[in-house]
Amino acid sequence: MNYRHILLKCFLILPLLLTGACIPNSESDTVFKPVLKGNRVIPDGVSRIYVEEITGRDISDNIMDSFKTSLRRQMNSSDKISAAASPDNSDIMLRILLDEFYSDPVKINSLGLVIEKKMRIVAYMYLKYTKTDEEFLSNKKVESEIVYSEVNIPIMSEYKALTLLTDQLAERIIAVTTTGWYLKK
Repeated sequence: MNYRHILLKCFLILPLLLTGACIPNSESDTVFKPVLKGNRVIPDGVSRIYVEEITGRDISDNIMDSFKTSLRRQMNSSDKISAAASPDNSDIMLRILLDEFYSDPVKINSLGLVIEKKMRIVAYMYLKYTKTDEEFLSNKKVESEIVYSEVNIPIMSEYKALTLLTDQLAERIIAVTTTGWYLKK
């Protein structure tokens, strides 16, 4: 056998195959869209969610209010679930425990001034199917973290950082509710 001949064919054909595989065959393929594989936590047809309870251990009212606002906003903008006004009108019930929140310095300059901070929040969520009282999720940990600076560019206030943190946590809770998991960015 002539191995040089076989290798030459492979080097000529392989780039053609790869080029053909990368050419989009429709307009929808022109933009890369990652395919997220996973199992739905909630059954098909389940879409109305009632937030039974949001509690927090040593969490300030300011953080609780910011999170509740973020969660409502995420539910209202979701195309997979909608908020129900009562447990009787819901398919699933959600309970959330905000367990930890902290804000710590990350970088300190030579003068001892904090130039970067990190905020982190941890929540545990519980999902229950109202028709059968079956628990889909119990004690599911969902967390969010943001690093920001009030002095270095891009400058971000503590209020804005808290808003982004609670928005991210709410987005992740909705993702866990509908898909069972979330991507850490």
